[in-house]
Amino acid sequence: MLGPILFLLYINDLPNATNLYTTLFADDTGFLISSTNIKLLEKQANTELSKAFEWFKANKLTLNVAKTKYIVFISPKMTFDQNTFDIKINNISLERIGNNCKDTYFKFVGVRLDEFLNWNQHVKHISLKISSANFVLNQAKKLLPLNIRMLIYNSLVKSHLEYGILAWGNAKSKEINKISIIQKRIIRTLSNSKYNAHTDPIYSCLKILKFEDILQYNSITFMYKYTNSILPDSFTNMFGEINQRSRNIRTDKIRYKTLCTYPKAFLPKYWNSLNMNLKYSSSIKVFQSNAKFNMIEAYKSFTCRKSNCYSCKKP
Repeated sequence: MLGPILFLLYINDLPNATNLYTTLFADDTGFLISSTNIKLLEKQANTELSKAFEWFKANKLTLNVAKTKYIVFISPKMTFDQNTFDIKINNISLERIGNNCKDTYFKFVGVRLDEFLNWNQHVKHISLKISSANFVLNQAKKLLPLNIRMLIYNSLVKSHLEYGILAWGNAKSKEINKISIIQKRIIRTLSNSKYNAHTDPIYSCLKILKFEDILQYNSITFMYKYTNSILPDSFTNMFGEINQRSRNIRTDKIRYKTLCTYPKAFLPKYWNSLNMNLKYSSSIKVFQSNAKFNMIEAYKSFTCRKSNCYSCKKP
């Protein structure tokens, strides 16, 4: 572990070399800049990238320009002419990531980002991953006991569903509903139930949260940490004022409908909807235990209201 730490110490002053917002993850460096004017954005980006290139040279580090690419985040309604936009490092034009390009998305610490930030690419990736896990469970359901199958579920399904879920889990992606459908299929396989069995009783029996509840559970856990000041300092003042009596967070009116799916908009809503007793839990462990218990209990109240339901018919 000493190698990565020493490398991080070596490049730790890179953010001071440029006005670009800099993210450092081992030897993977990302720069971010924003502007309302596309030509000004191009000019500023090229100017700041030249500063970064000089820093690399001064510190005797090699910047692989061939592997360096850029992406322009835009809304679907915006027009962007790639032919009039050129980002360079050391007079070498960089390859763009986006629609009608060789690469339509890029991976940032395991999360797939596209130019519209609609999360379609990442959700497709998650769907493929958990579908593969379902195949594994289907092969193992008659060979392995339930406790081992649960370990497989936690490692191959739950881990993918939870990773970065606060960023992409509330997206209005047309692909997002597929995850819930695939998870139901997995739950039936995991419990060795009929292909059309009602899943609420299975979720309750196995004490597994549905996808939408995984999102809510992780959201309110984050907000509990935020309201109790146990998050890193970078999250300080991320949201509005906290009412010390109700523990509710003041929310501002969202100007654009698309922003309602962003964490800064939906996280306070999840938190404000909780009851007072849960908000005033004595510790994070107590909070998480009670929150999950309430969600699992809700599954137990499931009642099939379909007449002549095929799933409810006894074989």
